[in-house]
Amino acid sequence: MPGSSSSLADIDWCPPAARGWLWLARLLVRLTLAVTLWVAFAGFAGSAAAQTGGSCSGLAETDLLATALDAGVPEPAEQYLTCFPDGEGILAVRAKLQALRLDSDCRRLSASGSPGEVRDFILNNSEAFCAADLLERLQEIRRTFVSYDLTQLVGTPMARGARPDAGACEQACQGRETCKGYTFDTRDSSCTLWSAVTGRQPWGSARSGSTEPIAVNRPQPARQPQTSPSTPSASSTVEFVYSRNSDMPGGDYQTLREMTLATCQSMCLRDTSCRGFTYNANAEVCFLKDSIRNERAFNGAISARKIGSNGGGSGDAGQRGSAFGELMPGVELANPTQRDSDFSIRQVTNVDQCRQSCLAVPQCRAFTYALAPRLCVMKSGVELQRARIGTYSAYRLD
Repeated sequence: MPGSSSSLADIDWCPPAARGWLWLARLLVRLTLAVTLWVAFAGFAGSAAAQTGGSCSGLAETDLLATALDAGVPEPAEQYLTCFPDGEGILAVRAKLQALRLDSDCRRLSASGSPGEVRDFILNNSEAFCAADLLERLQEIRRTFVSYDLTQLVGTPMARGARPDAGACEQACQGRETCKGYTFDTRDSSCTLWSAVTGRQPWGSARSGSTEPIAVNRPQPARQPQTSPSTPSASSTVEFVYSRNSDMPGGDYQTLREMTLATCQSMCLRDTSCRGFTYNANAEVCFLKDSIRNERAFNGAISARKIGSNGGGSGDAGQRGSAFGELMPGVELANPTQRDSDFSIRQVTNVDQCRQSCLAVPQCRAFTYALAPRLCVMKSGVELQRARIGTYSAYRLD
């Protein structure tokens, strides 16, 4: 009509007969949604009850308490704690559950071969009924170590870290079944664990231990070709006297790059003209030397003098070496109760001259050579060895 306004919203498109059916359809949708939500909630509650050992409804506390305390498995005790968290028997059930878990750990550890795992259990559960039995088990499986003072092991390292002392380093090795030995260095409190041990060498600031006795690691003497089937060439043991952070300038006849320290020593050992070498650890360069001069400080360098003879060089050097035991770097020989045992102190050029001086005096039974002042201290008797950086010592054998 003219002068009036209307919209589609003002028009009722639904016939009166259909309005009842529309209301009924909406009601059915709402009922269906409510039933679905109720079923989902019931299923969740049932799942939660199953995970906690079943529904607690209908259970009598006294009956479940008796079952939990008599059972030899932890499930009844766990169910009691879930259903009756404030029950009268809560303390007794907790103690029972703790005992059952300890019993399970005891049975498992009684067959364990790990000393570290058994030791940790005993320390944390010293009052457990099985602690005494596990202590006997620990003694059975605990590995014993052959101790070596002033010694470093040679082999395959498996781990390295800081430890307060050598005892803690040994305990760290005990805790690993694959550990075959350890080395503790007092200079930096470093502990090295070894998965394989192939030898040992003197080291003034280290203490080591291995599960098996280990021979001293010595380079094998080089073999010279035989001049005839019946006359082999003479050869003797060669030793290397090491000086760390030290260079020996001059005398270089061959420079080898991208080398390891072991390879550098091996190259010098095989060459009869080599009297020593300097290895630059930072650059991995090996300098073989046919003559040895004075040393000087050089950070990162390792120098070594060849002592003895492998078919070349000075023959008397080999003879001098054979009259003494193993040369021990970083070791000082001392006799605190008899200070007059140091009967001669003289200045020499190197450790070989100190060895020769001791050999020339029958009274000399050992010597200590100090690198920095180049002093040779000859001794008529020795009571003990002690670590001292920059020294070399040896006992006379004849």
